[in-house]
Amino acid sequence: MTARVKVKPDELRVLTRSLSREQTEEILDGLGAVLTSRFQKSFREQKSPDGTPWPERMTPNVAGIVKDLNNGGDPKSRRFQGTPAVRDTGILANSLTWEVEGSKLVVGTSIDYASAHNTGAETHTLTLTPGGRRRLAIWLRTLTRDERKDLGLGWLFSQPSFEITPRKRTFVEIGADEKRLIREHVAEEVVRLVQHG
Repeated sequence: MTARVKVKPDELRVLTRSLSREQTEEILDGLGAVLTSRFQKSFREQKSPDGTPWPERMTPNVAGIVKDLNNGGDPKSRRFQGTPAVRDTGILANSLTWEVEGSKLVVGTSIDYASAHNTGAETHTLTLTPGGRRRLAIWLRTLTRDERKDLGLGWLFSQPSFEITPRKRTFVEIGADEKRLIREHVAEEVVRLVQHG
């Protein structure tokens, strides 16, 4: 999942006239750092780059609980908190990076589940495995009757497979603010390189 930024020579002719290929790549490399930092900020602020707040995650986070149980562990405490969304281990946010390809800048991540979170995803089925069911039974016995009732996870024993639809929480996008930021960054860098070049 990537966002591509192409600096068009007709919009910024000075790049092709006044700057070397290395200087152009330097500008794009700096821009990559700026955009990546901006997109990582979405995870901290829990909103899209355009300022749209992300929906909180389901509480309890049944998908995360099933993952923990299927992996042989107890549900993690964060599974019972509505925020932060899409910030479970930090791997996704930290995987954002950039690469300069000639006159193109590619910003994004190669994490396979990134697109599902960035744009929303199709409904898919999750299944609590037999081992996960055993782990759930053991874990539920450590809770009080009221805690078990409040969590309401007993339905997983009779319906271990269920559907889930990942919600859209955009973190990589090239909207109006990003386009403005790109123009300003490139213009400043061109002036800097031409003057000090």
